[in-house]
Parts: sequence; structure tokens; C-alpha cells
Amino acid sequence: MRDVSEESKPFVYFSFDPKDQRQVERFIKKWGDKEELFQPVLPRLESLDTGETSKDLLGDSTLTIVMIGTCTHSYRSVDLEIKHSLEAREGGPNGVLAILFHSLKGSAHLPQRVQDNWNETHTSCYVRCYSEPNVSAKFADWLFDAQRARVKRAHLINNDRELMKKNDHCRICKVVH
Repeated sequence: MRDVSEESKPFVYFSFDPKDQRQVERFIKKWGDKEELFQPVLPRLESLDTGETSKDLLGDSTLTIVMIGTCTHSYRSVDLEIKHSLEAREGGPNGVLAILFHSLKGSAHLPQRVQDNWNETHTSCYVRCYSEPNVSAKFADWLFDAQRARVKRAHLINNDRELMKKNDHCRICKVVH
């Protein structure tokens, strides 16, 4: 297991569907507070302005965890947060992990910008996607890999997709949230 000292603990920005906030808070309590694997940087819940810089939005985070719930793929705010996470800034782009909630049983619709930067075999792609972790050693390895990706895999980033103008049609609920 990797030793995650206070100095090496990544600052992690969380991107998620607002309806999943309680699940995200439980995840942070377990892995950030109890296991002490990261320091959370939570998003503002008011509307996001497309004119904001990555620094305004992401703060001092070095990693972004996109918490994947049933409807996450359809939110404009999630697309904006991922777009900013993938942009080059001082120190490089944020490492990006997509974590599927246990309730999805390993299957979900990913946000398009995550899909553009991921593949199932985790080869030649920037983003890694996993089901919610059960073991801290495994999760610590994922965090380390995402930190390392900022340098080692940044050339694989595909961030050319136009930003969503509004929330998209949810492929599960069949509505625009």
C-alpha cells in the first residue's frame, strides 16, 4: 500500500450530479476523512459561469473525481468542470478519475468528455474509470496513477468537444434535468 503523507495527499475536486450529493459526502467522509487519502475541494453549488478560469473553478486541486450516478452524463456543470480539469494550467491539467457508485453495478452512461478520454482497457487514454473502491490500497494506487497522468499521459487529452450549452437529455430518465 502506498503511504499517503500529509504533504503528498492530493487536493481533489469533486464533480457530480447535484442529486448525488449525499452519496458524494459519504464517499468523502470515508476516503478523505477516515482513510485520509485526499483533501476534498468541493464545487460551489450556485451556477457556474463559463467565463471563469480553471483556477477560479478548481481552486488548488490537482485531481478531479467525477462521481458517476444515473444522470451525471446529462449535466452541463459536470461537462464544464471536466473541461476545466483537462485544460493545461500551472502544474499541468488535473488528473481525472471517474468513479461509478456501487448502485450502478459497474455500468453507466459516462459524460461525453470522459468518454472522449477513456477506454475500457486503460491504454492510450488519459482518464481512468472504476467502480467505487472497497480497499484503501487500491484507491491510493488509483489516486497516485491519476497524479502521475498529469505529466505522463497529458499528451493523450482530447478536450476539443464544444462545451454543452445546457443540460442534455438524460438517456435514463428521458428528460432534461
